[in-house]
Amino acid sequence: ELTQASNPKAVADGIANLLGEDVVIFDVDGLEVARAGQNINTAADCGIVLALEEQKRPLGALEISQRNTVFGEAMCRRIEQIVSPVLALYLDGGARVGMVAHLIAGPEDGVHVSSMEAREGHAMLEALGFAASGVYMPFVMKLASVANAMPAVVSMIDDFESNDGCESICLLEGDLMIGFLAAQDGGGDVAAFSSRCLHALEYVAANSFVYTVRGRAALDTISLMDAFGALRGAIRTCISNDGECPYGTLECVDSSLLERILGVERTDEAMRMVITQTVGYELIHNTMLIDTLCACFDNLDNKTGACEQLGIQRQTLYNRLDKVTQIVGIAPTDKISWSMLLLGAKMAKSQRNHTISSTSVL
Repeated sequence: ELTQASNPKAVADGIANLLGEDVVIFDVDGLEVARAGQNINTAADCGIVLALEEQKRPLGALEISQRNTVFGEAMCRRIEQIVSPVLALYLDGGARVGMVAHLIAGPEDGVHVSSMEAREGHAMLEALGFAASGVYMPFVMKLASVANAMPAVVSMIDDFESNDGCESICLLEGDLMIGFLAAQDGGGDVAAFSSRCLHALEYVAANSFVYTVRGRAALDTISLMDAFGALRGAIRTCISNDGECPYGTLECVDSSLLERILGVERTDEAMRMVITQTVGYELIHNTMLIDTLCACFDNLDNKTGACEQLGIQRQTLYNRLDKVTQIVGIAPTDKISWSMLLLGAKMAKSQRNHTISSTSVL
């Protein structure tokens, strides 16, 4: 069938004819490029979504209904292997997709980018048109059905980008839509930017075909790329758990951090992951702010007790915490992320007290 195909529609027709199912093909931007089958106007509510890629570069997704046949894991992988090279002739997004794919892949070790990875990522971010002053909100969405989910995703992105200076970048990797929302002025109110992004993602999260995990606001390339490592880890943890994926919900990546620690064999590597994904690269070098967060941890985040422990005025404490928010993109009002931040700061200080340099920790 595929040897006769000369365009994506012919590929869709060939698969539909062979399998007797409805077929929809999407490119990396989530745009529908072909549809075929007897009920081509009916979305496949209980179908399967397969990842299309060529040489590790994402091409999009192939969605197939399961009205007549339930496809096993082996059959799904075989279809992907056969169809991807053919569709690569028509769906390759070029250099732009290659750069975005590199950015959202996250660190090679899944935790923290190397100096080389950070330099390459920064160059690609600039080539994509994002200035050094940008602020980013990374996210990943697992889609039960691309056909059913994409209208809500597209509507969210259009609404977000209607705000001055707001842009987005995302790619479709099979049943995963992963990317970031961005604002060009990183010197603005990070908390306000995070709130705007949260509002946008909550709109998509209401869709029963989407499970969304958001990161925290990232103010630099290192934090952004590290965040994608954390997001991918969170999705893997969710998928590996027994039971149905919680579609129709929005979670913060920090919600699964303690659970993800259990999957790390070595204690030192688990601590490294927590410190990297909470405190981050820039904050760990600021001893005063780390000590301030540790005082909040010691006093159950009671501001009066923290001030007494540090010997500072209340306003001084608030000024320091505002500085923390501007660095890591979260505020004390974000209870889950703030609690994990305090834990990470305590771990970072314990590492420092054991005379391990912050550079080797990360």
